Amino acid sequence: MFRRAFCIVLAAAPLLVASQDVRTQSAFGNGTTAIRRKAEKQGFPWPYFSKGGKGTAVIFTFDFGDADITILTEKKIQEDELLRIAKGLARSMGKPKADFIMRPSSGASYIDIELNDYLVKPARLQTNFDHQIGETVEYLRTAKLPEPIVLAIECDSADSVIPSEVVADGRKWEDVEFLRGDDLPSHYTVAFTITLPWIAYPIALLMPLLILGAPVGLSFLMWRAFRRHSNQQESEQEVLVEQKKPLDEVQREYMKSKAGIMIFPLLLPLLFLPFVFSRSGSKKLLEGSFELLPNWLTTCLTISMPFLIIGTLALQVVLTKRAQRIKPVEASPNPAAALIPLVGLMVVLTVVMMAAMFLPGFAQVPSTLRRLIIFGIMFVAFTWAILIYVRQANRSRTRLQSGEEWHDRTMELARKAGVKVWMVTVVDSDVVNAYATPWNTVGITRQLLVKLDKREVDAVIAHELGHHKYAHVKVMFALSLAVVAMFVLGIQKLRDILTASNAPEWVQTITLGPFPMLLFILLIQPVALGWARRRNELRADRFAADLVGDPEVMISALMKMAYENQSPTDLKRMDEFLATHPSVAKRVAALRSSSERLVSQPKET
Repeated sequence: MFRRAFCIVLAAAPLLVASQDVRTQSAFGNGTTAIRRKAEKQGFPWPYFSKGGKGTAVIFTFDFGDADITILTEKKIQEDELLRIAKGLARSMGKPKADFIMRPSSGASYIDIELNDYLVKPARLQTNFDHQIGETVEYLRTAKLPEPIVLAIECDSADSVIPSEVVADGRKWEDVEFLRGDDLPSHYTVAFTITLPWIAYPIALLMPLLILGAPVGLSFLMWRAFRRHSNQQESEQEVLVEQKKPLDEVQREYMKSKAGIMIFPLLLPLLFLPFVFSRSGSKKLLEGSFELLPNWLTTCLTISMPFLIIGTLALQVVLTKRAQRIKPVEASPNPAAALIPLVGLMVVLTVVMMAAMFLPGFAQVPSTLRRLIIFGIMFVAFTWAILIYVRQANRSRTRLQSGEEWHDRTMELARKAGVKVWMVTVVDSDVVNAYATPWNTVGITRQLLVKLDKREVDAVIAHELGHHKYAHVKVMFALSLAVVAMFVLGIQKLRDILTASNAPEWVQTITLGPFPMLLFILLIQPVALGWARRRNELRADRFAADLVGDPEVMISALMKMAYENQSPTDLKRMDEFLATHPSVAKRVAALRSSSERLVSQPKET
């Protein structure tokens, strides 16, 4: 079935590239809700057809490679009649090569007139177009479409929007302008112009690499990692003792690296600088760059993307299962199992979207039912994936009961520390580590119990109890939520202030798109909370040293964990600045300094 669907897409690809006179599309509705909400916000009487609105609404849009006239009117106007009127309108404006897209809607009759063949390109990076707004209104009134006729002119994609006559208050048109058809003369036009900066060329060249390179490159890295893992396991069958590098060698390799582990996040925001400083803004630049690509290439990219994502997810599942067959791990679940529902989701949605594109009957389904089908599939798939993930996590985690050694030792340490612990768990993992949760849980990995002696494990557990004692986990969890809420509310408030103050476009663009969130996740949040987290780790270390009565035990545990995890003991300055934990070297130095101060203090008599 999957192969047959793929063949249908490939066979239909030429039809997507070629101009089509009349076609029926849509799986998600007509996408005019945003226009209606903006009209409501401005107090403009825009008809809400799904709730019995009267009249006719006309939307004029323009961007670097597209010029459309969208007509919505009452449902009593049949689709065939609306198509006949749209064709007559195109001929009356001298644009007989226009394409027509019918988008069935439960609340209104809808047609989109595409005038892309009439875009004027005086230069490769410039597009001009004049929307004949007055003629459009006059023709629709002559065709006896329901009145009143109201207009929305989308201006946000253009560099300049120049009406032939000022019918409003003389201000610059920037977002969406709403007009009444009765107010316009028949010769009324609006001239649009957009000019892309030179950076659009390299972005257009990089776009196929970004679209295709992400799934293809990830698939290659997964396959190479699997081959390296399988070769390593085959060689380890002959060597019973696992070989690990000395810590000084691990440190030398780390220091020789050109960039630290955490320096890469600082470089990622630089990728967005072209969008920030382009005078057209990120939305215009991306849309325009995509239009610079040949039609056949954009079609191939559009068709191949869902299949590449499906293939990448499926490869992850297959390689994980094969890796487990090479080296079975007792009681260790398949970490890629939760991806299986997502693979199914991608397959089903791809089939549904192809049905919406190529089967006219599917587009006749009421929009409410279409949305219910699509979002229902997504809900089931993601719910299924979450349930599998939770089940897998529970399978890899064992809750210790009273009478078991490490449950009783942990509870004894907790009683001594004055901390209430509700649950102690052991996690099946190759990493030597431990953790504390906001719900008074202490978790330790099975390898921690194997690689460290009992007093060292006690010290690590005491460290996690220190986090509970000082409420570090609960406080940081609450702070993280608060910082996220403050950022979301603050960025929206900043956008409103910049818009109200008519700030330069490149300044407003900084607050749009993925740039602020990426900057927040990779830089602002780690910097805002990193210092507190690192301080908490040092305080928990001191608490553990006091609880077990010997700082050297905690130091020994830290050094062994660094060796077993093959991690460097000393971090570069930038890496440490962005890390959640201080380097082992700093933690050891702090423990020894604290121990020396305690020894040097005079005893009370």
